Amino acid sequence: MTATGEHDRVTGSVDVRAVAAGALTTLAFGVPPVLLVQAVQGGAARHDAGLRVIAALVAIVVAPLVGGVVAARHQPHAALTHGAWAASAGYAGDVVLAVARRAITGGGAPPLHLLPAFVLFLVVFSSLGMLGGYAVFRRSLR
Repeated sequence: MTATGEHDRVTGSVDVRAVAAGALTTLAFGVPPVLLVQAVQGGAARHDAGLRVIAALVAIVVAPLVGGVVAARHQPHAALTHGAWAASAGYAGDVVLAVARRAITGGGAPPLHLLPAFVLFLVVFSSLGMLGGYAVFRRSLR
């Protein structure tokens, strides 16, 4: 509701709890594979990338897709919107965790030249979250 008592169509249509559930699911599916790779192959050479590829697929493709499904199941009438918001919020959490890890380990802030990659991954995550929402939407039509 706005100050005048009117229903705000932008913020009023997004269920924060559904988005939070989807974002936490995105983090729950995305962070452990990355931590596993860092624990197992912390100092390993880059040419040994089999585990890294699997972890990247889970963290970049599966996590936002599942997060989008979780958020959309809470709000099937606006499944695509909630899926996209949830995956985007989960990605924001990923970025915060990555920056915090770099700060704690002494790596400093991420270089500015990585900003386009951050924006690209935001688009990828929100698109995959929307795809997860679309799966819930299609299932609700049956």
